[in-house]
Amino acid sequence: MLRFIANRLIWMIITLWAVFTVSFILMHLAPGGPFSAERKLDPAIERNLKAKFQLDQPLTTQYFSMLRDYLRLDFRTSMKLKDYTVNEIIREKFPISASLGILGLIFAITLGLTAGVAAAVWRGTAVDYSLMSMAALGIALPSFIVCSLAILLFVFVWPVFPAGGWGRPIDLILPAICLGAPYAAYIARLSRTGMLEVLGQDYIRTAYAKGLSKRTVILRHALKGGVLPVVSFLGPAVAGILTGSLVVEQIFAIPGIGRDFVEAAQQHDYTLCMALVMLYTVLLYSMNFLVDLSYALFDPRVKLTA
Repeated sequence: MLRFIANRLIWMIITLWAVFTVSFILMHLAPGGPFSAERKLDPAIERNLKAKFQLDQPLTTQYFSMLRDYLRLDFRTSMKLKDYTVNEIIREKFPISASLGILGLIFAITLGLTAGVAAAVWRGTAVDYSLMSMAALGIALPSFIVCSLAILLFVFVWPVFPAGGWGRPIDLILPAICLGAPYAAYIARLSRTGMLEVLGQDYIRTAYAKGLSKRTVILRHALKGGVLPVVSFLGPAVAGILTGSLVVEQIFAIPGIGRDFVEAAQQHDYTLCMALVMLYTVLLYSMNFLVDLSYALFDPRVKLTA
Protein backbone atom coordinates (compact mmCIF):
# COMPACT_ATOMS: atom_id res chain seq x y z
CA MET A 1 0.00 0.00 0.00
CA LEU A 2 2.73 2.49 0.94
CA ARG A 3 4.67 1.65 -2.19
CA PHE A 4 1.54 2.17 -4.28
CA ILE A 5 0.87 5.57 -2.70
CA ALA A 6 4.49 6.68 -3.11
CA ASN A 7 4.46 5.61 -6.75
CA ARG A 8 1.26 7.53 -7.47
CA LEU A 9 2.61 10.65 -5.77
CA ILE A 10 5.72 10.52 -7.95
CA TRP A 11 3.59 10.21 -11.06
CA MET A 12 1.40 13.06 -9.83
CA ILE A 13 4.45 15.33 -9.64
CA ILE A 14 5.50 14.29 -13.16
CA THR A 15 1.96 14.83 -14.47
CA LEU A 16 1.70 18.29 -12.90
CA TRP A 17 5.04 19.30 -14.39
CA ALA A 18 4.01 18.02 -17.83
CA VAL A 19 0.64 19.83 -17.70
CA PHE A 20 2.36 23.01 -16.52
CA THR A 21 4.88 22.88 -19.35
CA VAL A 22 2.37 22.10 -22.11
CA SER A 23 -0.07 24.75 -20.84
CA PHE A 24 2.67 27.36 -20.68
CA ILE A 25 3.77 26.63 -24.25
CA LEU A 26 0.25 26.58 -25.70
CA MET A 27 -0.69 29.74 -23.84
CA HIS A 28 2.18 31.69 -25.37
CA LEU A 29 1.67 30.16 -28.83
CA ALA A 30 -1.96 31.30 -28.94
CA PRO A 31 -2.48 34.43 -31.06
CA GLY A 32 -2.95 37.65 -29.18
CA GLY A 33 -2.00 38.50 -25.65
CA PRO A 34 -3.41 39.81 -22.38
CA PHE A 35 -3.25 43.43 -23.56
CA SER A 36 -3.87 43.07 -27.30
CA ALA A 37 -7.67 42.88 -27.09
CA GLU A 38 -8.03 46.18 -25.29
CA ARG A 39 -8.00 49.59 -26.86
CA LYS A 40 -4.62 50.73 -28.06
CA LEU A 41 -2.44 51.47 -25.05
CA ASP A 42 0.19 54.07 -24.80
CA PRO A 43 3.53 52.36 -25.61
CA ALA A 44 5.00 53.41 -22.26
CA ILE A 45 2.02 51.98 -20.36
CA GLU A 46 2.19 48.74 -22.32
CA ARG A 47 5.90 48.41 -21.58
CA ASN A 48 5.24 48.94 -17.87
CA LEU A 49 2.47 46.33 -17.85
CA LYS A 50 4.66 43.78 -19.60
CA ALA A 51 7.49 44.49 -17.17
CA LYS A 52 5.11 44.08 -14.22
CA PHE A 53 4.05 40.60 -15.38
CA GLN A 54 7.54 39.70 -16.70
CA LEU A 55 6.27 39.42 -20.28
CA ASP A 56 9.24 41.40 -21.54
CA GLN A 57 11.65 38.64 -20.54
CA PRO A 58 12.67 35.58 -22.61
CA LEU A 59 10.27 32.67 -22.51
CA THR A 60 12.74 30.42 -20.71
CA THR A 61 13.14 33.04 -17.98
CA GLN A 62 9.36 33.41 -17.70
CA TYR A 63 8.94 29.63 -17.54
CA PHE A 64 11.39 29.00 -14.71
CA SER A 65 10.24 32.09 -12.81
CA MET A 66 6.60 30.96 -12.94
CA LEU A 67 7.56 27.38 -12.08
CA ARG A 68 9.48 28.61 -9.04
CA ASP A 69 6.48 30.66 -7.88
CA TYR A 70 4.13 27.70 -8.36
CA LEU A 71 6.35 25.49 -6.23
CA ARG A 72 5.83 28.07 -3.47
CA LEU A 73 2.05 28.02 -4.22
CA ASP A 74 2.25 31.66 -5.32
CA PHE A 75 0.00 32.00 -8.38
CA ARG A 76 0.78 35.69 -8.88
CA THR A 77 -1.60 38.54 -9.70
CA SER A 78 -4.44 38.31 -12.20
CA MET A 79 -3.74 40.24 -15.40
CA LYS A 80 -7.38 41.22 -15.89
CA LEU A 81 -8.99 41.36 -12.45
CA LYS A 82 -7.29 44.42 -11.05
CA ASP A 83 -5.98 44.36 -7.48
CA TYR A 84 -6.72 40.62 -7.13
CA THR A 85 -4.17 37.89 -6.74
CA VAL A 86 -5.01 34.51 -8.21
CA ASN A 87 -4.73 32.96 -4.74
CA GLU A 88 -7.43 35.37 -3.51
CA ILE A 89 -9.71 34.53 -6.45
CA ILE A 90 -9.38 30.79 -5.78
CA ARG A 91 -9.93 31.21 -2.03
CA GLU A 92 -13.02 33.33 -2.64
CA LYS A 93 -14.73 31.48 -5.48
CA PHE A 94 -13.64 27.86 -5.36
CA PRO A 95 -15.54 27.11 -2.09
CA ILE A 96 -18.71 28.38 -3.80
CA SER A 97 -18.29 26.02 -6.76
CA ALA A 98 -17.24 23.22 -4.39
CA SER A 99 -20.31 23.56 -2.15
CA LEU A 100 -22.57 23.60 -5.19
CA GLY A 101 -20.71 20.63 -6.63
CA ILE A 102 -20.88 18.56 -3.43
CA LEU A 103 -24.66 18.97 -3.27
CA GLY A 104 -24.93 18.14 -6.95
CA LEU A 105 -22.78 15.04 -6.44
CA ILE A 106 -24.89 13.84 -3.52
CA PHE A 107 -28.02 14.28 -5.62
CA ALA A 108 -26.43 12.50 -8.61
CA ILE A 109 -25.21 9.49 -6.61
CA THR A 110 -28.44 9.10 -4.66
CA LEU A 111 -30.78 9.38 -7.63
CA GLY A 112 -28.51 7.55 -10.09
CA LEU A 113 -27.82 4.54 -7.89
CA THR A 114 -31.46 4.21 -6.87
CA ALA A 115 -32.66 4.36 -10.46
CA GLY A 116 -29.95 2.02 -11.74
CA VAL A 117 -30.49 -0.64 -9.09
CA ALA A 118 -34.27 -0.47 -9.49
CA ALA A 119 -33.96 -0.83 -13.27
CA ALA A 120 -31.67 -3.86 -12.88
CA VAL A 121 -33.86 -5.56 -10.32
CA TRP A 122 -37.00 -5.07 -12.45
CA ARG A 123 -35.27 -5.68 -15.75
CA GLY A 124 -37.52 -5.71 -18.80
CA THR A 125 -40.48 -4.15 -16.99
CA ALA A 126 -42.13 -0.77 -17.35
CA VAL A 127 -40.00 0.48 -14.44
CA ASP A 128 -36.80 -0.42 -16.29
CA TYR A 129 -37.89 1.19 -19.58
CA SER A 130 -39.16 4.34 -17.87
CA LEU A 131 -36.05 4.90 -15.77
CA MET A 132 -33.63 4.26 -18.63
CA SER A 133 -35.63 6.50 -20.96
CA MET A 134 -35.37 9.28 -18.40
CA ALA A 135 -31.63 8.60 -18.05
CA ALA A 136 -31.16 8.82 -21.82
CA LEU A 137 -33.10 12.07 -21.82
CA GLY A 138 -30.94 13.43 -19.01
CA ILE A 139 -27.78 12.63 -20.96
CA ALA A 140 -29.10 14.10 -24.22
CA LEU A 141 -30.48 17.39 -22.91
CA PRO A 142 -28.00 20.30 -22.73
CA SER A 143 -27.47 21.97 -19.36
CA PHE A 144 -29.22 25.20 -20.34
CA ILE A 145 -32.36 23.26 -21.31
CA VAL A 146 -32.38 21.42 -17.96
CA CYS A 147 -31.90 24.71 -16.09
CA SER A 148 -34.63 26.44 -18.10
CA LEU A 149 -37.13 23.64 -17.50
CA ALA A 150 -36.28 23.54 -13.79
CA ILE A 151 -36.80 27.31 -13.45
CA LEU A 152 -40.07 27.10 -15.38
CA LEU A 153 -41.42 24.28 -13.18
CA PHE A 154 -40.08 25.11 -9.72
CA VAL A 155 -40.00 28.90 -9.89
CA PHE A 156 -43.03 29.92 -11.97
CA VAL A 157 -45.43 26.94 -12.01
CA TRP A 158 -44.69 25.79 -8.44
CA PRO A 159 -42.85 28.65 -6.72
CA VAL A 160 -40.71 26.49 -4.43
CA PHE A 161 -37.20 27.79 -5.11
CA PRO A 162 -35.75 31.21 -5.97
CA ALA A 163 -34.78 31.86 -9.57
CA GLY A 164 -31.19 32.74 -8.68
CA GLY A 165 -28.90 34.39 -6.22
CA TRP A 166 -26.46 33.28 -3.59
CA GLY A 167 -26.22 33.41 0.20
CA ARG A 168 -29.02 31.19 1.53
CA PRO A 169 -29.10 27.38 1.71
CA ILE A 170 -32.24 27.26 -0.42
CA ASP A 171 -30.38 29.06 -3.22
CA LEU A 172 -28.22 25.95 -3.67
CA ILE A 173 -30.91 23.32 -4.12
CA LEU A 174 -32.21 24.00 -7.64
CA PRO A 175 -28.74 24.72 -9.17
CA ALA A 176 -27.39 21.55 -7.51
CA ILE A 177 -30.20 19.48 -9.03
CA CYS A 178 -29.52 20.92 -12.47
CA LEU A 179 -25.78 20.38 -12.08
CA GLY A 180 -26.14 16.80 -10.85
CA ALA A 181 -28.90 15.67 -13.27
CA PRO A 182 -26.61 14.65 -16.19
CA TYR A 183 -24.26 12.82 -13.82
CA ALA A 184 -27.25 11.05 -12.24
CA ALA A 185 -28.26 9.82 -15.69
CA TYR A 186 -24.79 8.40 -16.38
CA ILE A 187 -24.65 6.78 -12.93
CA ALA A 188 -28.08 5.20 -13.48
CA ARG A 189 -26.99 3.54 -16.72
CA LEU A 190 -23.64 2.40 -15.32
CA SER A 191 -25.12 1.02 -12.10
CA ARG A 192 -27.80 -0.86 -14.06
CA THR A 193 -25.13 -2.46 -16.25
CA GLY A 194 -22.98 -3.36 -13.25
CA MET A 195 -25.89 -4.79 -11.29
CA LEU A 196 -27.08 -6.92 -14.21
CA GLU A 197 -23.62 -8.43 -14.52
CA VAL A 198 -23.39 -9.16 -10.78
CA LEU A 199 -26.91 -10.56 -10.48
CA GLY A 200 -25.95 -13.33 -12.90
CA GLN A 201 -22.97 -14.49 -10.82
CA ASP A 202 -22.89 -17.84 -9.02
CA TYR A 203 -22.50 -16.35 -5.54
CA ILE A 204 -25.76 -14.41 -5.98
CA ARG A 205 -27.62 -17.59 -6.89
CA THR A 206 -26.01 -19.25 -3.87
CA ALA A 207 -27.25 -16.45 -1.64
CA TYR A 208 -30.78 -16.94 -2.94
CA ALA A 209 -30.45 -20.73 -2.43
CA LYS A 210 -29.58 -20.13 1.22
CA GLY A 211 -32.96 -18.50 1.70
CA LEU A 212 -31.81 -14.87 1.97
CA SER A 213 -34.41 -12.28 1.15
CA LYS A 214 -34.19 -10.36 -2.13
CA ARG A 215 -33.50 -7.11 -0.30
CA THR A 216 -30.60 -8.66 1.64
CA VAL A 217 -29.06 -10.17 -1.48
CA ILE A 218 -29.29 -6.88 -3.39
CA LEU A 219 -28.03 -4.55 -0.66
CA ARG A 220 -25.45 -6.74 1.08
CA HIS A 221 -24.06 -8.88 -1.73
CA ALA A 222 -24.84 -7.54 -5.20
CA LEU A 223 -24.58 -3.80 -4.64
CA LYS A 224 -20.91 -3.79 -3.64
CA GLY A 225 -19.84 -5.40 -6.92
CA GLY A 226 -22.45 -3.65 -9.01
CA VAL A 227 -21.20 -0.16 -8.22
CA LEU A 228 -17.66 -0.74 -9.55
CA PRO A 229 -18.45 0.89 -12.93
CA VAL A 230 -19.88 3.85 -11.03
CA VAL A 231 -16.73 4.12 -8.93
CA SER A 232 -14.64 4.33 -12.10
CA PHE A 233 -16.88 7.08 -13.45
CA LEU A 234 -16.80 9.08 -10.23
CA GLY A 235 -13.10 9.94 -10.59
CA PRO A 236 -13.39 12.43 -13.45
CA ALA A 237 -17.03 13.17 -12.59
CA VAL A 238 -16.20 14.44 -9.10
CA ALA A 239 -13.44 16.66 -10.45
CA GLY A 240 -15.77 18.07 -13.09
CA ILE A 241 -18.74 18.58 -10.83
CA LEU A 242 -16.74 20.13 -7.97
CA THR A 243 -15.25 22.77 -10.20
CA GLY A 244 -18.76 23.83 -11.13
CA SER A 245 -20.50 24.45 -14.41
CA LEU A 246 -20.27 27.70 -16.33
CA VAL A 247 -23.81 27.34 -17.65
CA VAL A 248 -25.39 26.60 -14.27
CA GLU A 249 -23.44 29.34 -12.52
CA GLN A 250 -24.32 31.84 -15.24
CA ILE A 251 -28.06 31.06 -15.31
CA PHE A 252 -28.48 31.09 -11.52
CA ALA A 253 -26.11 34.06 -10.97
CA ILE A 254 -23.73 32.04 -8.80
CA PRO A 255 -20.28 33.66 -8.35
CA GLY A 256 -18.30 30.44 -8.81
CA ILE A 257 -14.95 29.73 -10.40
CA GLY A 258 -16.16 28.14 -13.65
CA ARG A 259 -17.04 31.52 -15.13
CA ASP A 260 -13.60 32.91 -14.30
CA PHE A 261 -11.91 29.96 -16.01
CA VAL A 262 -13.63 30.57 -19.34
CA GLU A 263 -13.14 34.34 -19.17
CA ALA A 264 -9.45 33.88 -18.30
CA ALA A 265 -8.94 31.74 -21.42
CA GLN A 266 -10.80 34.18 -23.65
CA GLN A 267 -8.99 37.25 -22.32
CA HIS A 268 -5.52 35.64 -22.25
CA ASP A 269 -5.23 36.10 -18.50
CA TYR A 270 -2.12 33.93 -18.34
CA THR A 271 -1.75 33.81 -14.56
CA LEU A 272 -5.37 32.98 -13.74
CA CYS A 273 -5.73 30.52 -16.62
CA MET A 274 -2.56 28.62 -15.68
CA ALA A 275 -3.54 28.42 -12.02
CA LEU A 276 -7.01 27.05 -12.77
CA VAL A 277 -5.63 24.48 -15.22
CA MET A 278 -3.28 23.26 -12.49
CA LEU A 279 -6.14 23.24 -9.95
CA TYR A 280 -8.29 21.11 -12.26
CA THR A 281 -5.35 18.76 -12.87
CA VAL A 282 -4.79 18.26 -9.13
CA LEU A 283 -8.49 17.58 -8.62
CA LEU A 284 -8.72 15.10 -11.48
CA TYR A 285 -5.59 13.20 -10.46
CA SER A 286 -6.60 13.14 -6.79
CA MET A 287 -10.06 11.83 -7.57
CA ASN A 288 -8.68 9.08 -9.81
CA PHE A 289 -6.21 8.17 -7.07
CA LEU A 290 -9.04 7.85 -4.54
CA VAL A 291 -10.99 5.74 -7.03
CA ASP A 292 -8.07 3.31 -7.30
CA LEU A 293 -7.93 3.04 -3.50
CA SER A 294 -11.67 2.50 -3.22
CA TYR A 295 -11.56 -0.40 -5.69
CA ALA A 296 -9.82 -2.55 -3.10
CA LEU A 297 -12.61 -1.74 -0.62
CA PHE A 298 -15.45 -2.67 -2.97
CA ASP A 299 -13.80 -5.71 -4.54
CA PRO A 300 -11.37 -7.82 -2.41
CA ARG A 301 -10.06 -9.45 -5.59
CA VAL A 302 -8.44 -6.16 -6.60
CA LYS A 303 -4.85 -5.83 -5.38
CA LEU A 304 -3.07 -2.50 -5.33
CA THR A 305 0.32 -2.71 -6.98
CA ALA A 306 2.96 -0.12 -7.69
